[in-house]
Amino acid sequence: MTEEGKYIYSIIQETQDRKFDSIGINNREVSLVHYKDISAVVSSTPIVNFDRLDKKELISHVATHQKVNEEIMKEYDVVPMAFGIIAPLTSEVSRILEKAYLQFKTALEKIKGKAEFAVQVWWNPQKLLEELVSINPEIQKLKQEASSKKGILAMSIKLKLGKLIQKEVEVQREAFVKDIQVFLNSLSHDSTSNKLIEDDMIANFSFLIEKAKEPELDKKMQELGKKYEGKLRFKYIGPMPPYSFVNI
Repeated sequence: MTEEGKYIYSIIQETQDRKFDSIGINNREVSLVHYKDISAVVSSTPIVNFDRLDKKELISHVATHQKVNEEIMKEYDVVPMAFGIIAPLTSEVSRILEKAYLQFKTALEKIKGKAEFAVQVWWNPQKLLEELVSINPEIQKLKQEASSKKGILAMSIKLKLGKLIQKEVEVQREAFVKDIQVFLNSLSHDSTSNKLIEDDMIANFSFLIEKAKEPELDKKMQELGKKYEGKLRFKYIGPMPPYSFVNI
């Protein structure tokens, strides 16, 4: 028989016993383990090495981990734990809560009433390039010189032109990103810049924003959409548990 432990999803502030139906990994019932005024959100699970699972099963478990925390977040401020943490016994969960109690309390205070919102931005490089050519006199001049020359001289001018265009494109990208970040930081208590996941993506931010201010964020995103219409494409995701803003 496979040994079972307690899978830990997140930490909340709660002293009462609660059960959250069979929404956990492997459709197990989700419940709480307490220490003082905080609780770990857990479910029973076979003790497994998640790294050895096949990709499909692993993705399913990660999605369940996230969905459980999103469900809990409807009622509580949530300090999400990293995926894959299993304690062998309920008493070990209690020991974890006791050992990291001050860290959990600090994290709960930081994210109180707040959630994570991801803001992703894409551009159309070809359209930007066309615009740069039409408005930048130095690019226009080099383009004309390159078309009028031949051989090594033409190649040299084209290389110079390519470097100039690359530089101007990067300057424009940085200007877009800075403007967007400054505009949204007025709503945010904290922010991070995350890895770009697509070639045409120029920004992938996470913002820690009060849940009550989501309508204001929505309004600001609409304003950005109008300001950069035809140049940039925006998407925001949330509210989500604040994974980017706790590190426990």
